[in-house]
Amino acid sequence: MEIGFVIKRLRKERGLSQEELAKKITTRTTLASIENRNQTVSFHLLIKLLDRLNIRLEEFLFLLNEENYTIKMTLYRNVHSEFYSTGTTSNELQAELLQSYTDTKDFFYLSVYIQMQGILYRKEGITYVEDSKLKSYIETIKEYLNKITNWNHMELALFTNCLFFFDSEYILLSYNRVIKKMTAMKKLRLYQDDVLVFLLNGINVFFERDEDRLVEYLLSQLNEQLSLDTQLYERSLYQFYKAVLEARQGKKEAMLDAHQIINYLEFVGLYRKAENLKRDIKKYVGNNP
Repeated sequence: MEIGFVIKRLRKERGLSQEELAKKITTRTTLASIENRNQTVSFHLLIKLLDRLNIRLEEFLFLLNEENYTIKMTLYRNVHSEFYSTGTTSNELQAELLQSYTDTKDFFYLSVYIQMQGILYRKEGITYVEDSKLKSYIETIKEYLNKITNWNHMELALFTNCLFFFDSEYILLSYNRVIKKMTAMKKLRLYQDDVLVFLLNGINVFFERDEDRLVEYLLSQLNEQLSLDTQLYERSLYQFYKAVLEARQGKKEAMLDAHQIINYLEFVGLYRKAENLKRDIKKYVGNNP
């Protein structure tokens, strides 16, 4: 869809005339040119028009890309749905992702493919990548990430879901080089959630690699991000992994705290999350906590 078409549709749905929408923002003539002749609109003007329409930028972008969204995200939904219903992705879907990447050179398709491979490798307990083609794709991912100074949602989600493929030094370097800067954008809840997911995934990866020093570092970073009353679950995870780390360091009494958190999750009905933490205890502490 064109920007002007979407603005016109939103304006009419809200019962505003061109004069009412343009008042003290721009001229009616300029607005008419945007709506009917698709005149280029500056970002500054667009934000003011959307504010008058009570539409958030991300909502507008969704409407603007509705048709493209269907083409690209339908495939993503299929991958996501198949994985979480069957625990894997079919060879056909994986081949479709790679073919779409080859045909369009759209990095989105390769990123989804690599992310799913990372999840499957971890699930199957595979710790080393031998496939040369997959290795080359991973290097392509790293080259892409290294070129970008300011990461956004896509880059951080890609990096987070591919942590398994990266060595610890590269993970730490990327965190200190790029991701820490994203914490300055705390007012954007999307970025805040992305950083929390990275920190939690990173903690698990470092636990699996027996790098307790790096676990401790990411735990300290996680604690700094937990400033909202609504982050109760994330706070619980922080306390849980802190207790697990202390138990690994010989403080067996710390497991009482870990089990209390599991009991709390069960009490509020988060049974699957509680089971995941029980498995983490077995993986990171052993069968005799």
